[in-house]
Amino acid sequence: MPAAKVITERVLCLRCLKSELTCYCAQVRPFESDLQFILLQHPLERKRSIGTARMTHLCIRNSRLIAGVAFDDHPQVNELLENSGNHCVVLFPSENSLNVSRLPPAEVKSGFPADRKLVIFVIDGTWANAKSMMRRSTKLSALPQICFTHEKESEYKIRKQPAKYCLSTIEAVHLLIEILEPQVDSSILLEVFRTMVSQQVTYAGNNQIRRVGARNL
Repeated sequence: MPAAKVITERVLCLRCLKSELTCYCAQVRPFESDLQFILLQHPLERKRSIGTARMTHLCIRNSRLIAGVAFDDHPQVNELLENSGNHCVVLFPSENSLNVSRLPPAEVKSGFPADRKLVIFVIDGTWANAKSMMRRSTKLSALPQICFTHEKESEYKIRKQPAKYCLSTIEAVHLLIEILEPQVDSSILLEVFRTMVSQQVTYAGNNQIRRVGARNL
């Protein structure tokens, strides 16, 4: 009789939603930022274990992770937008976006009201999904938009990027903190991200070796 197949259930970490073998929670060292990042995650991204929005959220204490496609009627989003103590912007490249990387360091903060908290909405999704989310959220699309330019290529080796200099969510947030809040050490964002990428590359390589070995049996 053929040997019975043994089915092993993959146990997920309930915090990072990765398997217990690739859980990165032990590496996370949460830090505070005067900037408040609101990570708007497309539902399709929630299903991707290699996504970086949750990773970003776990690393930044006062961030929020909100899933959805249209946010005009979302209570948390509206609460933030209606708070007179907030200055809300959205990270989205367009002709009207303020390029914060081109501002002299001494003028970066002067580009935003000094008496209000800077709240940055970051859209987590493919470029096509991000544009759709903006179209379906009139309140978000009406916000001031910011962007940045850089010369680094993404380290997101395990996921194809739509263009050479496109970044993952966690890389984009890290760069914004470097520009807008250089006194804050946000290096843990890249440390955790690089660990996850390295694990996935190793895992993919091991799977390839096993497949080649099976074909040679």
